[in-house]
Amino acid sequence: MERNAIIDMATATIGDFVKDNPEYKKEAQADTKYLRSHKLADHEAEIAKINSTFIAILRDIRKDIDNGKTTGTPATAEFLQSMREQIQTARQEQTPVTSEAIVAAMVSFVGQSVQLDEKSAELFRQLALGLFEKPK
Repeated sequence: MERNAIIDMATATIGDFVKDNPEYKKEAQADTKYLRSHKLADHEAEIAKINSTFIAILRDIRKDIDNGKTTGTPATAEFLQSMREQIQTARQEQTPVTSEAIVAAMVSFVGQSVQLDEKSAELFRQLALGLFEKPK
């Protein structure tokens, strides 16, 4: 919005200049048209802000990769490793691995990554259990 206000001020100044110097009318019209073409609509400003933030994030990631830093273990890899460990433990203890146990591990893992309230955790649990049900 500030950018648009500055453009409005500049075009008004050009308009005042042309009143005193009509011989520059053609150039002033071209300059005014050029300046107005650079005005942003409300949504364009938001998109530009999101774009610049996204580009900054990508530059940081790229810099870390170029410096040999890892960006961290993907959440899916952590989850799969956790599931493997739990299954291995269950095998060692010779306890059956139930769908309820797998779902409980899934809810626990998701709860660590994303804050879930009780209702959301229960809905996620029901959804995950539904995935293990045999089709009728």
